[in-house]
Amino acid sequence: MDFRTQKVIKTLIWIAIVIVLARLLSLPFDVISDPTEGRYSEIGRIMAETGNWITPYLPGGIPFWAKPPLSFWATAASIKVFGANEFGAKLPHLLFLVGAAALMFAFVRKWRGDLIASITLAILTTMVLFNYWMGGVMTDPALVLCLTLGMVSFYNAINGGSRYWGYLFFIAMGLGLLAKGPLIFVLAGLPIFIFVLIKNQWRQLFRNLPIITGTLLMLAIAVPWYLLAERATPGFLEYFFIGEHWQRYLQPNWAGDLYGYGREGFVGKIWLYWLAAITPWSIYFAVRMFSRRFRAAMANAGFLSDSFLFYILCFAATPLLFFTFSKYIIVTYSILALIPTAILLATVVPIDTRKFKWFAVLNLAALIFMCAYPQMKPSEKFIVKQYLDQRPGETWGLYYYDKNPPYSAYFYTKGKVKRTPKEAPLPKASVVLMKDGKLVTVIGDKI
Repeated sequence: MDFRTQKVIKTLIWIAIVIVLARLLSLPFDVISDPTEGRYSEIGRIMAETGNWITPYLPGGIPFWAKPPLSFWATAASIKVFGANEFGAKLPHLLFLVGAAALMFAFVRKWRGDLIASITLAILTTMVLFNYWMGGVMTDPALVLCLTLGMVSFYNAINGGSRYWGYLFFIAMGLGLLAKGPLIFVLAGLPIFIFVLIKNQWRQLFRNLPIITGTLLMLAIAVPWYLLAERATPGFLEYFFIGEHWQRYLQPNWAGDLYGYGREGFVGKIWLYWLAAITPWSIYFAVRMFSRRFRAAMANAGFLSDSFLFYILCFAATPLLFFTFSKYIIVTYSILALIPTAILLATVVPIDTRKFKWFAVLNLAALIFMCAYPQMKPSEKFIVKQYLDQRPGETWGLYYYDKNPPYSAYFYTKGKVKRTPKEAPLPKASVVLMKDGKLVTVIGDKI
């Protein structure tokens, strides 16, 4: 490897490190936004406060049956250590995605060398939404880590790796069941099945994977929690497996939805979200695709002849194709395709590595803007602060008049915010609070 290549590799790795460190340092200056972050942060805070690690709960003692507990466990553990604040709530999810990126780097380095691995890492960390989601309190980062571990372990196992890779694959599937449920079997199973079928890898699969003992290990990791959760709140298993994973996929406005997440969309929306998620690379390659060099690279890529590329292509396409036909789509679903997309772009498409510095600057500028103007995100942090400024040292008496408080209000008041029914008389000495220059239906008084 010549000196120039070594210098490029070091530069790209340092770009990724600086972006991750900047995102880490930004966490205390970020806010818990509504609805997703507020909901999941409050679930983690309640779990840490109550010590109930079996059933996730929403405010008001409502069991949350929509998601398994892995991300809530991580949030609660972090809040135990760092407190119920932005850093404590967000840190585990950054670590999930950093762990997935590190796995990806080691995997690509093994099969494609240092340069391609460094380019892949730099592409991933300069995707604006990947950078943003590193500080997002969601269930998806935990799933991304489990899926990446599973896909990396499987490929290493059937290509002559240690038998431990096979066990790691089943560990990843067990953790995936705790991260998001049986969706992990679709996201990992479908690309693996296509790869094994097309590449005729059946012999390697049965020879190198500990299928029986691995399956038992996977079940030992995941099944106990599901049984304990059903015993704690009967009806969970039916709602979770039938409702969340079948009816929600097929019915955008599913009538049995307990939490009001259903939203109408259109078929294929996931592809638009994916293009937005990989920005600025989607713009960069849209411009480059008209060049002769780009077309030649795509023509000579060898997706079918190169087993590694074909495997990564199946990995990237599966979440996009699977969610194409569901009208219930949110932008964070596209995060599942970002790691294999970065690998494909780095492996196939010619890239001017000097562009990475400018894309890094773009990401850092976005972080600075987000930290300088956190009030642009939907959050009740500033309402709570206004109340505290006007009621210093008092017990909590923050009410939302005739509406349910947003989840971030529960998080920032540590569960003490309340709702005042429309029919009830207003508490005395009410405080009028303003948000973005508009009257907010919030009133305050001593409890």
